[in-house]
Amino acid sequence: MKKSLRAAVIGTVIAVFAPMVPALSHHSHAMFDDDQEITLTSTVAAIRFTNPHVYLLLNVTDDNGTTSKWTIEMSTVGNMTNRGVAANTFQVGDEVAITVNPLRNGQQGGNYTRIEEINGVRNSASGNSWAPAPQ
Repeated sequence: MKKSLRAAVIGTVIAVFAPMVPALSHHSHAMFDDDQEITLTSTVAAIRFTNPHVYLLLNVTDDNGTTSKWTIEMSTVGNMTNRGVAANTFQVGDEVAITVNPLRNGQQGGNYTRIEEINGVRNSASGNSWAPAPQ
């Protein structure tokens, strides 16, 4: 194959497939301990309802009365919306109980597995979607 033809083929292949690379990337969940679940009862400090992931920032008070900030990674905006969680589901100051896989490094954060309760309203769908039980 001539050098110019080879260069044209390689250039075409790169031009066609290079834009697909970012679509294939996604970070690992290896930083979370999937073998452990903890339920945090806390108040909402902030919510970041943006892609690529929704983040819930919590004020968690331990048994000694010490309050610490936790960052909880959730799913994408689309996935959270499909699960019944909207941008206004959580408000600053809401009392929540949320179950997470904690960070392996011991820092205060985790990946949510289910929402247990918001302001005393329990989730009736076992965490698969946010569907508050009838009052």
